[in-house]
Amino acid sequence: MISLFEHLRSTVPAMANDIKEYFAALDPQLKMIYRHRKEYEDSVALINDRIARFIDTEQASAQKVFPHYFERYVTDGVEFNVYIGQSISPRRKFDELYLRNMKMWQLSTLAKAAPAISQTCSEN
Repeated sequence: MISLFEHLRSTVPAMANDIKEYFAALDPQLKMIYRHRKEYEDSVALINDRIARFIDTEQASAQKVFPHYFERYVTDGVEFNVYIGQSISPRRKFDELYLRNMKMWQLSTLAKAAPAISQTCSEN
């Protein structure tokens, strides 16, 4: 594209201003128009960070109900796994009720995260 635009700039004077604006909008290192994409990526990163911190806070209180292994990771979203059972806490009696409660905790935590993140987005 760049070589084509450079050629057009010198051969079609009516396009020179538009081509100049295009080159001015290019990211100097990437040689592409990146501003909107970067804004999007930054906003997704901010949202993921807020969700991750929210889940971490909620997870700390869930540990008090029954000890479990919690693994959270951020990719293009926030994902987490919870492992719960007798082998995680052998000195404590495990009941299926804890598993059902943990599933409910996962759903309610994600439901509570939505308005918290919505508030964050409106502040920025």
